[in-house]
Amino acid sequence: MKLLVSVRNFAEAQIAFDANVDIIDIKEPNNGSLGAAPWDVVEAVATAFPQTPISAALGEIDECEITLSQIDAKHKINRGVLTYAKCGLANVTNTDSQTTDWQTRTRSVWSKISKFALPVAVAYADYEEAKCPSPLEILEHAIACNVTVLLIDTYLKNGISSLDHLSNNTLVQITDVAGRNGVKTVFAGSISESDLSRISKTNVNCVAVRGAVCAGNRTAEISESLLRNFQAAVHLSNNNRDVEIA
Repeated sequence: MKLLVSVRNFAEAQIAFDANVDIIDIKEPNNGSLGAAPWDVVEAVATAFPQTPISAALGEIDECEITLSQIDAKHKINRGVLTYAKCGLANVTNTDSQTTDWQTRTRSVWSKISKFALPVAVAYADYEEAKCPSPLEILEHAIACNVTVLLIDTYLKNGISSLDHLSNNTLVQITDVAGRNGVKTVFAGSISESDLSRISKTNVNCVAVRGAVCAGNRTAEISESLLRNFQAAVHLSNNNRDVEIA
């Protein structure tokens, strides 16, 4: 199980890089669950650490569509600078008429992202509050569109974790369906060290954190000591998982 750490600026990215995390993710936590950071921050981090896979949040789908149009018009991103890019689906099912529209919109967004990075399908564990399709619905659509990464997160950042919203059976079902179809799963949403044991009993490929490694809430600065402690806990969880498999 890999570790993704979300950073908001170059200084935090340097801390994550020095800790040798598996994936550095760029977002602005003040802008929501998938808040996009300023594009100059994305470019600076993505070009400074070519040895590390870099992910970027592009906001919810309304914002993401605008960002992608601006990228087409003003920026030319060389393929490989960003490894992953992700777009949320909050507020796409406010009306019955939008039920199929989200599939058309995400297919278009993922297609545009695929020109410069691997698109990440994003599902919210608290999908009813987010007014978006369920994780299984989004996973099925991702499989149909040949999208090979699924992120499960929480839309509301109120301290209630993804594990509070999803039962063990649901989480196992999602990871099993994803695994059988070649989709890597990333699990986020107020994850703590104490959650790693439960997560490691599934086929989740990567755990993603920010608040757990910040000196305060998720909008505070990342703490190097907290990050290294969490990283050690992931390594221990992986070792225990290998022992159980053996």
